[in-house]
Amino acid sequence: MTAKPRTYARNPHDVVLTFLSAREAGALSSDGVTVYALSLGEHGWQCTCTGFAYRGCCVHACAAALPRCLWCDSTRELASYTNGSDNDHLLTLCAACYQPTR
Repeated sequence: MTAKPRTYARNPHDVVLTFLSAREAGALSSDGVTVYALSLGEHGWQCTCTGFAYRGCCVHACAAALPRCLWCDSTRELASYTNGSDNDHLLTLCAACYQPTR
């Protein structure tokens, strides 16, 4: 992750995440430098930040739990679609990635 200017992100949609696997991620802190480790456990996402240690919840864990676009990882303007070419498998895509067939 590249260092970014300090932000005061309290909106989970604004948290910069890097998924290492389906159960592990790194979250860039609002200081633009610190990276917190996230892991998916039995009771949801857990974070190494002090806010999570104090409250048992934080913006980073909330961000990791958000549904994401299958193609670009966006968390905004999502919709689910049935893929008729894949046994009606359900896909979640953002508005920018959705290309309806004609």
